[in-house]
Amino acid sequence: MGRKSRDKNLDEALKSQYVLRSAFIHKKLKARALEDLGKAIDALKNRKLTWDIGTLAISKTAFKNLKEKYIPPYRAFCHPDVIIDNPRLVLYYRGLSGLSQKGLSKLATGIAGLEEGKVKKLAPERAKRIAEAVNRIISTIIDGDVDFRERDIEKMIQATYGITLDGSWRNEIGETASKQVQEMLLKFIQEYELEGDPALLEIALEEGDFPNKVKLRNDYEVVFGSEPDIAIHDEKGTLILSVEVKGGIDDAGALERYGAARKSFDEARRKNVRCHTVYLASCITPTVAKRIDRDGLVSQIQNLTEILFDDKERFKFLRDLFKYQLRLNNIK
Repeated sequence: MGRKSRDKNLDEALKSQYVLRSAFIHKKLKARALEDLGKAIDALKNRKLTWDIGTLAISKTAFKNLKEKYIPPYRAFCHPDVIIDNPRLVLYYRGLSGLSQKGLSKLATGIAGLEEGKVKKLAPERAKRIAEAVNRIISTIIDGDVDFRERDIEKMIQATYGITLDGSWRNEIGETASKQVQEMLLKFIQEYELEGDPALLEIALEEGDFPNKVKLRNDYEVVFGSEPDIAIHDEKGTLILSVEVKGGIDDAGALERYGAARKSFDEARRKNVRCHTVYLASCITPTVAKRIDRDGLVSQIQNLTEILFDDKERFKFLRDLFKYQLRLNNIK
C-alpha cells in the first residue's frame, strides 16, 4: 500500500474517532450524572451528620473556613455514612479532590463499580478509607486557597469529571475497535462459508448480536473476549492464534497499549510456544516497533486502520489468516 493511501486511511480514522468521541461525550452528559449527584447532595441539608474531623482526616482550619463562609460541610467533605447510603456520591467527592479513579483506588480502594452504580453496597471500613483519602486532599485545597468559595466546588467537580470522561472514551475506543474486528471476521466467515452452523451465524449477524465464539467447519473455534481479544483453538483445543486489537491513534499512549497486549501474548506463548500472535494496532511508533522486535513475542504486526478502511488490505489479511493459519483452503 502506498503512502498516500495510508495517509488517507489515517485521515478517515481520525475523522471517525472524533465524531464518535463527540457523540460519546454528548451521550454521557445527557445522562446528567453530575446533576443527579448535585440533587443527592442538596438532599443532605435535612440530614444530621456528626463530624468528628479528627477521625475523618479533615483539617481544623479547612473546617473552620467552611463554617465562616456558611458552606455546609457535606458539600465539601465526605462523610462515610453518606457514601454508604449512596455509593455513587464517591464520584462527587472524588471530583472535588481532583483524583482520578486510579489515584483514589491506590490511596483507598477500588471505586469504579461504586461510581457506575454496579456495586450497591459499601462496607463501613471501605467508606472510611475513601472519606479519609479525599478529605485529606480537599483540606489541603481549602487551606491553600484563602479565597475558597462554594462555586469553586462545582468547578473542580466539572473539571475532574471531564478528565474521567476522556479516560472513559479511551476505553471506549478499544471496545469499539474490537467490535469492528469481530464483525469483520464474522462476515468473512459467513461469506466464505467457513462456519460449522451457517444458519446460527446468519441470524446473529442480522440481529447484531454477535456470538462470543464460533466453531468453524474444520472444528477450529474462534473465541472473542479480552486478553486476547481474539483466540483461535484447533480441534484439540490448543491455542494456535492470538490477536490483540488496539484502536487508539495517539502516539503518547502507543507504548502503554503495546504493554497491555504484551502480557496477553506472553500468556499465549506459555500455553503454546508456537502460537501465532498478531498485533492489530492503529498506531505503532518507532519506539513500539523496537520494543516488539526486542521482545520477540509478536509473530505479525498489522495496521488496523488499513484493514478497516481498505478492502484489498482487509481481504489479504483475512485470507492469509484463514488459509495459512487455520488451513481453510477454499478462499481465493
